[in-house]
Amino acid sequence: MPPNSDPKQGAELRDWLRAFVGGFRVEWLSFVSTEVVEAGETAYHSFAYTWRVHPRSGGEPTTASGKGVHLLRRQADGTWRIAREIWNSSPAVPR
Repeated sequence: MPPNSDPKQGAELRDWLRAFVGGFRVEWLSFVSTEVVEAGETAYHSFAYTWRVHPRSGGEPTTASGKGVHLLRRQADGTWRIAREIWNSSPAVPR
């Protein structure tokens, strides 16, 4: 569930991510887990982040911060997979 956009899944989500990654180079400045809670076959993970995105077409990079939640489901092999993600970005600051 990207900010300022309709929820996306499947092929629509993959296309949206490809367009974003294709248009920007992302530099992670921080990614901090703020809480992880497991409840049987589901779990949630809250986080905070700061990143700098550099437009591949040129121009100044922008630094942004935000927070979010991953909802996870345990898979048959015991691994965890993100089932839903939602995040909220703070206002961007040109750098």
